[in-house]
Amino acid sequence: MLKDKLLQSLKFPRLRLRLKLKRAQEVNLIKKSGLFDERFYISMYTDVRADAFWEKNPILHYLTHGAIEYRKPSKMFDSLWYVENNPDVEESGMNPLIHYILHGRQEGRRTHGNRYDYETRDQRELLRHTVVNHLWGGYSEPALADLERIYADNEQPADIRFFAAWHAARWYFYIGQVENMLTLAELVSDLDERFKNDKATAMMFAYGYLAQGRLKTPGESQKTFWQMFPTIQICC
Repeated sequence: MLKDKLLQSLKFPRLRLRLKLKRAQEVNLIKKSGLFDERFYISMYTDVRADAFWEKNPILHYLTHGAIEYRKPSKMFDSLWYVENNPDVEESGMNPLIHYILHGRQEGRRTHGNRYDYETRDQRELLRHTVVNHLWGGYSEPALADLERIYADNEQPADIRFFAAWHAARWYFYIGQVENMLTLAELVSDLDERFKNDKATAMMFAYGYLAQGRLKTPGESQKTFWQMFPTIQICC
């Protein structure tokens, strides 16, 4: 038995070296994609940190173990969400990140279900500390104009347009211009599927309809807010 363990320990490094050579092309593909954050992956998963080989080869770990366990390669990509929302990926048996790099990116598929994309964080923070602060700090007219330029611009990322529209809608509700808020609610619900049933979108419609006395209770004949947003639960 001791002899078998010794032979296995001698063979183990060879197997891992063979694995590295076998997966080298996929590792390079993921590296070039910019969607794998090695520091994030190592800090996120203690078992990767605990193994000297995997700690030095986190992408290889994701390819051989992580993807099967639906681990996240970075904050920008959610393996589980991608597979659950793209049934053809699971049917294909492909690594979800590899599938996105080769196919999903060109097809415009999303990498996670979050309201905002991680890549636009800096842009949103800049808006928050400039335009949004101006909106509530006595410079509402120029701030509203700045926000409108953003949410009306089809070239802007969808989540940035949502961010701008949401803050403008809050101001319009505050000053009693409910129609403007509802117009923005319609705009953001058409931006992307993820915003249609978003809690913030539902709140825009709900508060607008409540202010106008248009919010119907379930069971009434006309299309109700609750029929429009069946997956949303508004509470406290």
